[in-house]
Amino acid sequence: MLPHRLLLAALLGLVSVQGALAQRDRSVPNFAGDNPFNRPDNEFLQTQWWLGFKGGLNLTEPVLLQSQYVFSPIDYEADRNASVYDAWSEPAFHLGLDITFYHKGMSIGFQPNYRQQAYTYQTDLSWAGDAESERLSVTYRHRDAVDYIE
Repeated sequence: MLPHRLLLAALLGLVSVQGALAQRDRSVPNFAGDNPFNRPDNEFLQTQWWLGFKGGLNLTEPVLLQSQYVFSPIDYEADRNASVYDAWSEPAFHLGLDITFYHKGMSIGFQPNYRQQAYTYQTDLSWAGDAESERLSVTYRHRDAVDYIE
């Protein structure tokens, strides 16, 4: 029971300290003086155009909703040929432009972006016949990328 009382006393102490700090006078002197940029009627600050560039790398992890198989085996389950997705392996990128018009507290912006999303997966297929020479082993490595403008 003692730790609960200590915790309650500590919380009440913090609340009283917060109340005392909130009642303190926090007026800040104005050091702006006659700086023309700090005047509310400054035309430069009322209307502005902003231009920015943005870009970076991104990594994609695909989420498989339903498996689709290229080959339909007749003597074993198709799950043995399932593709293995290599998450976070293919870096892609995005580039963008930010054009914003600001006027008296209201902003209107246009932000076109070029993006690329990419991922890879690998499919291993194997078949073995009755004879030693009747064997086939194939590995497909796919890289899919989507490029778009948003």
